Amino acid sequence: MQVGPIALLLRAANTRFGNRVSGAAEYSRAIASTLNDEAAFVIRLSDTASPNMLDSSISQVLTERFVVMVALKNDTLQSDKVGIIATDAVDDVRDQLFSVLINLWLPRAEGPVSYVSGNLYKIDSGYIWWQFIFEAPFRLCPDGVLDTGIVTDGNITDLLEIFSQITSQGEDYEGPLPAQNLKLMYNEILAKE
Repeated sequence: MQVGPIALLLRAANTRFGNRVSGAAEYSRAIASTLNDEAAFVIRLSDTASPNMLDSSISQVLTERFVVMVALKNDTLQSDKVGIIATDAVDDVRDQLFSVLINLWLPRAEGPVSYVSGNLYKIDSGYIWWQFIFEAPFRLCPDGVLDTGIVTDGNITDLLEIFSQITSQGEDYEGPLPAQNLKLMYNEILAKE
């Protein structure tokens, strides 16, 4: 599983993070320094394998997990010294992530993305760091090669091209596409391959 297309979908969706969705390298820099604004980071987390179901071949489902780590401002209002507003924002962010990721079929996955859990990662005077964990099932092929659904640059280019075509069609169009439209476009690209 590659997390690049996931980050791209979240960037293009109408979330509170806009284009401030990055990967693991940016996350490590952000956690070590001070952020200027709220941000989200898509990071591959783990994979687990089911037992092999065959004696003479391989048939295993690999459940691959990724995390969307979000940094929410904890100092939005001077009157909110205890961070209640930022804590309440977790529900809004979760709803936004769900609208993009739940039921999304990743390349060559055996099922859609589903939600696993969410929890507080870190809190300080500036930000609340919350992690949302998602997973998708993949299959280990009989030849022993994991069919991870590697996405080529062409897939991402196609997605960006479709996104730009749709956004340029309407003169009064403002902002990103709704999450459901992005999910449909992405799944249509995968179906063509």
